[in-house]
Amino acid sequence: MSDTFRAPGAKLGLSVKLVIFTGLALLMVFFVAPAAYDLGRSYFWRSTACRILSSEVKPNGQLYEFAATYQYTLNEHEYDSQYSGGASSDYNRAERLVDRYPAGTAATCYVNWPNPGESVLRRPGLDGVIFLTVFLALATMFALVGIVFLWALWGKDVGSPGAQAPPPKPGRFDLTMAVPALLVLVFFTCLPAIVFSGFAIGGAADLYLNCIKPLRQLADSRGWNQTSCVVVSSRVMTLRKRPRYRADVLFSYRVGDREYRSNHYLIFDYGSRDYDSQAAIVQQFPTGTQSVCSVNPADPSEAVLVRDVASSVWTIGLLMGLLFFSIGVVGLTWVARGGLRRRRLTERETLSGQVMK
Repeated sequence: MSDTFRAPGAKLGLSVKLVIFTGLALLMVFFVAPAAYDLGRSYFWRSTACRILSSEVKPNGQLYEFAATYQYTLNEHEYDSQYSGGASSDYNRAERLVDRYPAGTAATCYVNWPNPGESVLRRPGLDGVIFLTVFLALATMFALVGIVFLWALWGKDVGSPGAQAPPPKPGRFDLTMAVPALLVLVFFTCLPAIVFSGFAIGGAADLYLNCIKPLRQLADSRGWNQTSCVVVSSRVMTLRKRPRYRADVLFSYRVGDREYRSNHYLIFDYGSRDYDSQAAIVQQFPTGTQSVCSVNPADPSEAVLVRDVASSVWTIGLLMGLLFFSIGVVGLTWVARGGLRRRRLTERETLSGQVMK
């Protein structure tokens, strides 16, 4: 095995695969490390009592975001700070944060003690921090393994001019050559399975989030209460860089003694690439229009103007989800059958060798 890997052609081919393997790992480290640092650093800051001075929903370009000012005391020094975040096309997400941090109440903020003027009111989700940290650790490990094995592969050839590495002893297993070969073999063998697993998982997630879940919400909304409402503002919202448009009809309604606001025209709406169709909805609900909305009695902050789902549930949710899921399942089946075929071929060759003996 050692002589095989030391042959110029085999050694060069193995080196190319190791360079690709290491380069991909280093590329992932380069992009993931800054994001992991930005997300995770506030988890090392100290929690400190604070008081909410003001909180509101404010526009951020085309989106809505939660904004608050708060005050905290540290080392007998009083600090005023501002927080804004959670920008979304969904008005209710920001409004729920206003309900969570109402003005005049006590709360907890997180302070960078070496720089006490720096603080945050809300830390990023822990699930995202854990995911990025684990991903970064794995990518770093793969990069280091690739670098070490490249050095093991070529390091023995670097020395004085004309110097040659001593020949391996008969019967001795060269671990420095076998391990990188095995690593590269496993990586490139498992790569199709990893890719097709991603298609299957992504397709299943798309089916649930963009088809099954909206249809369940539509079924649940049959028992919602009908309530009068007034349109506060009406516009066409641009959702992404690739033009997707959605009718952003913000309306207010009352439940008991409290006024709520929502901008859900439909129960589920991915928007459309057709600007005119969304503009027609905006024209149908100009500012000041009196209408009737459906309100969730279990959560009065959730309401819709039209109790229906967008057609994207069937195109983006159902069709695209089934397409990606089918590609993943078919690909995994092909990989599994190929592995079984190779296993049977190996067993036949082994049996043939025993018969020959």
